[in-house]
Amino acid sequence: MIAVAGTSAPAVAQSVSPADDSAAEDVGEIVVTAEKRSSTVRDIPMAISAYAPATLQQKQITSIEDIQRISPSMQAGFKAGATQFVSIRGIGAQLYQLAAEPAVAVSQDGIVNTSQNSMNLDLFDVSRVEVLRGPQGTIAGRNAIAGAVNVYSNEPTPNFEGALTATIGNYERLAVEGYLSGPIAGDKVMARLAIRSDRDNGWLRNTLLDTRLGQTDKLQFRATVLARPTDDFEALAILDVVRDRSTTFTLADNIRIRSDKPSLTEAFGAIPFSWSDKTVAMDESGSFNLRRYQPSLRLKWAVSPSTSITSLTGYLKLENFSRWDPDGSSLPLFVWNPKATLPGFDIDQFSQELTVVSDISDRLELIAGGLYVSNHLKGANQFGIPFDSIPVDAIDYRANQRLESISGYAQLRLKLLPNLRVSAGARYTHDRKKYDATLNVFGSIVQNQANTTWDDVTPRFTIDFTLSKDLTVYATVSKGFKSGGYVTYSAPINQFDPETAWNYEAGIKGSLFDGRLTGALTGFYMRYKGLQQSQASVSSGDIIGRVVNADTAAVKGAELELDARVTNTLRLSFSGNWLHGRYGRLLSADPVYPERGVQDYSGNRLVRAPDWQFSAGADYSTAIGSDWNATLSASYSWQTKVYFDFTNKETVAQPTYGLVNLMASLESSDGNWRVAAYLRNLTDKFYVTQNNPLVERDVTYGSLSIGEPRRFGVSLTRHF
Repeated sequence: MIAVAGTSAPAVAQSVSPADDSAAEDVGEIVVTAEKRSSTVRDIPMAISAYAPATLQQKQITSIEDIQRISPSMQAGFKAGATQFVSIRGIGAQLYQLAAEPAVAVSQDGIVNTSQNSMNLDLFDVSRVEVLRGPQGTIAGRNAIAGAVNVYSNEPTPNFEGALTATIGNYERLAVEGYLSGPIAGDKVMARLAIRSDRDNGWLRNTLLDTRLGQTDKLQFRATVLARPTDDFEALAILDVVRDRSTTFTLADNIRIRSDKPSLTEAFGAIPFSWSDKTVAMDESGSFNLRRYQPSLRLKWAVSPSTSITSLTGYLKLENFSRWDPDGSSLPLFVWNPKATLPGFDIDQFSQELTVVSDISDRLELIAGGLYVSNHLKGANQFGIPFDSIPVDAIDYRANQRLESISGYAQLRLKLLPNLRVSAGARYTHDRKKYDATLNVFGSIVQNQANTTWDDVTPRFTIDFTLSKDLTVYATVSKGFKSGGYVTYSAPINQFDPETAWNYEAGIKGSLFDGRLTGALTGFYMRYKGLQQSQASVSSGDIIGRVVNADTAAVKGAELELDARVTNTLRLSFSGNWLHGRYGRLLSADPVYPERGVQDYSGNRLVRAPDWQFSAGADYSTAIGSDWNATLSASYSWQTKVYFDFTNKETVAQPTYGLVNLMASLESSDGNWRVAAYLRNLTDKFYVTQNNPLVERDVTYGSLSIGEPRRFGVSLTRHF
């Protein structure tokens, strides 16, 4: 989609030299760097959506999970702990494993998160968000087999400025956010400091322990320094820090997963969860303590007017010590060891990327580079299952995984005619993973070790044709690759293989009626081989977790994005998609029906792949006197049924649903003051973002993660 950048949005910061972005905003475009160089959305021959700060603000998009409400073919969910599931076009890492890597590459300021446990990012003080659909293995980073989500923070400004926003809301919410930006040494050195604190009292009451769940307690800080000592050199240093003590949870779904087996309530008297009362009964409320540190350094040299070299160095340190009730019930099915002192998991990641961008001639462009990533992930689970007479200190899992990845990529783009370009590129990836784990059950120790390498070449071929200065058509063929791995806590060790995909795509994008109507239409077909899928259950004290590779899977679909300036005061937006994602050949057992043995699930729908999905929005702005401007915004997102396991159980699916968000704001003509009222999930709709079928004794039930209820509040902003 050609992104909307509203009048209140700050300009998008550029590399090397600031650029006037007003023209791009006038036609509804913002500048993106999806191909390692600054380009408009229309100039990039791929399916890409980009969102400016004003769009995110008006649509109330504050997290990675929220982006699915406005971006076609995207699904996202959050599991208790820190696991973020993101899928694009029906493909994502649905792996409940500590060391599982995402199929959608999520990056912040160019630093890719190699673990799905480090992808839970808030959109705090950002300049733009880019969503790339389809395999991006050539340029956008490793493991981007389904697509990529790139988040970029605001850069320092040459003039002194700042803002402070205070928000209050239901459930005793109090949030404060602000930034200061300006020069330190003229236009040679500039800095920006941003901070955000967000707290509330939690919207769910645990009646068993008289505590609150669903609480927000998050503190974020970002410091950025931009130095331009010469006209041809730039250095950008960023330090991003997050401390998150929010309480996360899963809930036991007290229905029968299989009709011939009782529910938890029927079998053991578990107290049901109540959405209307916002109450639950759990024997453990849990806690969450996450600390994240991400420093990065980007150095850019303009070697010549036509060639630049960029170095991007990043480090990520993430520690998470989490406790929650995994069974989500009043029963002691699964209890953490209260004396455990080890973190749930610990991530150390280092990356170094070097990129060369060159206009070899007025007809030939080159992008080439290399990426090195190392990652060390440590995890520990210490727990028991008192319900099966297993003490809380009886089971102790420890796991370590080390990743070393080296890749090189290059892409050439040749202008055959003034309005016809062809592109060809490829990436070579070599991954090595080392894994060791120790399982201690009642003093009996089992150790596992593995050391495996995988590599692949992922090419991309594209042709694009400019029909007019405002319309472009393109066609592309690309391959994606996602590395193999290991089930984190398994005995004996469970290794799964890589997955690959070929994507065939064509589209048209641009604007009509002097830029009043902008949009994009894309059609695609993807063929997957070895698609990774997981199953997990708890049965009679035995932990069952495994990952299987589906032999094949196929996805086809179409995506449409439209943005219309109907009048100078009314703007309408629409994004939607049709998706047909099915497994080609998949043979597997089902832990909910173990007596059936291996079954054929070929032809089942892919996980997190609704057949239809759309969002629509309207923004109406009008002047109130000469000093104020009022804006009313409404958005509606809707999707058809989603399955959360590849057996396509109706009892753990999310049926068709829609969400309504509203916002009203009043802003002074000089932009110095803004007051806004927001309302999310107007109808208080209950919906599930994750559901895992589990087994305990002769009972089957679902372990749910659910979306937030109705939230509302007001905010006051002062710009200076």
